[in-house]
Amino acid sequence: MIDLNLDATSGDIGTHVSLLRDLSNHGLQKAINRASKKMARWLQTHIARQAARLIGMKISSFKKYRIKLNMRDSSGINKVWIGTNPIAAHHLQNPRWKRQWAGARAGGQTFDGAFIADSKSGGNRNGMKVFRRLPGQYSSAGKEKLEKVSIAINDDVKEAIYRLQNRANARFKELLLQEIRFELSKLKS
Repeated sequence: MIDLNLDATSGDIGTHVSLLRDLSNHGLQKAINRASKKMARWLQTHIARQAARLIGMKISSFKKYRIKLNMRDSSGINKVWIGTNPIAAHHLQNPRWKRQWAGARAGGQTFDGAFIADSKSGGNRNGMKVFRRLPGQYSSAGKEKLEKVSIAINDDVKEAIYRLQNRANARFKELLLQEIRFELSKLKS
């Protein structure tokens, strides 16, 4: 598990302490909750962008299969869950195969000894999955067993998170100041 702790107490926030005196605890909590939600969405977008670029897959696929948000209104704690298990090669960009190649290709990567085949769910291009035969292993029908080709993404996802850590702290401070100013503007009007 990777914890990304955001600290808004240092830097520019300290100079705006006078702003906080005018806010009630309820108003301040609402500002913190809104900033926390916005930060979770920002992290979801930027981690997906960075990780998808490092892995070589579409951002939308990474968001769909590997990242989830857990938003909690009352506590101000929001979690961004990122799956780091190996991902099937067909989730990379369009899988392709030609007889001349040594294997199948997907997302700019070549998988030696692999081929693509229709999945049981459909015969269109989206149903194509990347498989590899397991030599010496046979099913009860006497055919060679197949395995889905997958790639490890753990290191790429960790690198994407570590790259964003400093930017995330700066962004959270910016969002928190923005939300505090919004709460103060509601008091003035």
